[in-house]
Amino acid sequence: ETTYIVERAKPLKKLMESHSEINGLSPATLRFLFDGCRIHYDDTPDFLEMEDDDIIDYVPERIGFFLKCNNINIK
Repeated sequence: ETTYIVERAKPLKKLMESHSEINGLSPATLRFLFDGCRIHYDDTPDFLEMEDDDIIDYVPERIGFFLKCNNINIK
């Protein structure tokens, strides 16, 4: 589990790109989810009504099935 501190009004694009890069992956190869819904680059924590310690899940981008979810803790 990885923890990030983010600004509530800033898009989550940078977090998604940074997390992908740290793990040696392209952001296009991952699907980021909050409460089971896909997160888009321009979504903000405020727009998603996130609270401290909420979790963003991410899974490899696949068609037809999902693999094990991993997650990111938001502060």
